[in-house]
Amino acid sequence: MLVGLNDEDCFTVGLGKVEKIDFQKRTISLLTPLSDFAKVKTIRIGSTSLNHCT
Repeated sequence: MLVGLNDEDCFTVGLGKVEKIDFQKRTISLLTPLSDFAKVKTIRIGSTSLNHCT
């Protein structure tokens, strides 16, 4: 699943692919080229799904 990584103004500062969601630990593992997460305030879930071959 493709997600947008947004700052406090809802500007997308990066994109990511959800690798794993752990509901017990309340964590999400993402594959993203973004290296600095300091500005990320929200994760916007998109309607595009990616299979393991993309």
